[in-house]
Amino acid sequence: MPEFDRKTWDLRVEGLVEDPIKMTYDELISLKKTESISDFHCVTGWSRFDNKWEGVLFRDIAYLVKPESSAHFGYYRMRWWIYNKSSLSDLMEPDVLLAYAFNGEPLESAHGGPLRLVVPKKYAYKCAKWVRQGGIHRGAGTWFLGTAGIQQHSGSVERGKIFVLVRK
Repeated sequence: MPEFDRKTWDLRVEGLVEDPIKMTYDELISLKKTESISDFHCVTGWSRFDNKWEGVLFRDIAYLVKPESSAHFGYYRMRWWIYNKSSLSDLMEPDVLLAYAFNGEPLESAHGGPLRLVVPKKYAYKCAKWVRQGGIHRGAGTWFLGTAGIQQHSGSVERGKIFVLVRK
């Protein structure tokens, strides 16, 4: 699990936006807080119902950075330079959160803390853990969910992880 240092942690959002941001954890949690109760479904067949999340709506972050009209996808970087992406229309849904608390407690690292993307209408693999960076882009690119469970970071390949970033 990644270690969380509140003094050095930051969130960056960039790409096709008018106002890229870099904010500290304290700045993030000072934004308007939203509480949401939603179900959590895994593609492997299990579900957890009535989860209480607290965080900042993705659309509130988008309001701050002002995506350009040509932007249609958002990506998010987790630890080890692992990426995932979603359509901007999915991310702008009124229940999509960057969550920092779960059931009234700070989100634990084992569950994606300090910051996890929560997309209730999608399976859990779209609910990225350990979010540190986001970007808004024009197209879907060549990123994909790796079925082989291989991740690439720092020029090496490590087995046992889920996401793969491929750039051609």
